[in-house]
Formats: sequence, C-alpha cells, structure tokens
Amino acid sequence: MKTKESFLLIIIFTTLFLSFQVVKAQLPIDPESGKVKFSGIVELPGVTKDKIYKKAKLWIVSTLKSGDNMVALSGDNTDQLVGSGNIFLDSLRMTKDENSLAKEAYLNFKFIVSYKDNKLKYSIENFILQYKYGQDILPGGPEYVETRLENIRGPVRVLFKKDLENFSKNIAPIYLKRQIDNLIADFISYLKKEENNNW
Repeated sequence: MKTKESFLLIIIFTTLFLSFQVVKAQLPIDPESGKVKFSGIVELPGVTKDKIYKKAKLWIVSTLKSGDNMVALSGDNTDQLVGSGNIFLDSLRMTKDENSLAKEAYLNFKFIVSYKDNKLKYSIENFILQYKYGQDILPGGPEYVETRLENIRGPVRVLFKKDLENFSKNIAPIYLKRQIDNLIADFISYLKKEENNNW
C-alpha cells in the first residue's frame, strides 16, 4: 500500500514540477500591443527626479551594449529616457543536447524609463532575437535567424519537429526570461545603491 502512495506522490510532484516549468517559460505579453514587454515600478523614497534621471542615464549608457547605443530624451523638460541595447547570449541551446548551441546570438530591445520624485517606471520591449545556427562547413553554411519573442522561430535545420517546438516554447523562453530578469535586477540594484563620493 505504501508503495502505491509513494508512486502517486512521485507522479504528483513530477506533474507540479513540469507545470511550473511551463508557467516559468511564459514571457509577459502586453495586452494592448500583443508583444513581449517587461515592466515595473521601482519605489525610491527620498530620491529626487534629477538624481533618478542621472543614475538611470548612467546605467543605460554604461550597461546596454549596442553599436548604436543612444539615450533619447523626450523634450526639454524630460521625464523619460529611451535606450537601445542588446544582450550577448553565450549559451542559447537549440535542443536538449547541451552541445547544440547557437553561435553569435543576441537579444536586441528598447529600455524605456519614466521617472518623477521618489519612483520610476521601466519598460523593456521591442525584442528581436538574432542568432546563427549551424557550421560554416555545412552545405549552404550556417542559418541566420531573426525572430520576435512573441513567436520565437527556431532554425529550419534542426532535424526533428519536436526539437523545434521545444526550443520555441520551452528552451528559449526560459533562458531569455532569466537573462532579462538579471538585467532588471542589476538596474534596480544600481538605482537603490548608495552613492559614495569619497574618492
């Protein structure tokens, strides 16, 4: 009897774990645009609008890596920053095989910050995933893929359809969400860090 109960518990925990992985893989979709969008509000008690602007701008300029990295301001009395950037993805797996990695993978996006005294709102959107898959020695060379995150496209050259579906629905979203969450955590940590002007 105990064996059946143990077996039933294992099945329940396995189902819960797999359900958690599927939920974890979902990227946040903005209901208005239908596109992937990460956003949030950060409370910064006692911090002026000017100080928030300076810290946010410095983080954007020094952290977001892009050849056309720019910070656009909205008007003379600005209350918004818009930065463009990208994340280099060094381990974007295509299949369950850990050796099946994309080459030269990048995630491009816009990083938008609106601010006022004591708080700011951030929004990361307009995601485009670009990667190269396959080897130069294969006929036709490697495959270059550019895809939006709302509908992630896998490389045509992956041999099995189930691998393509797993990449688009599980592997890529879980990995990309973790990368974006790390970027957000770094941004918030930088904003909340006390400045040390004794140098």
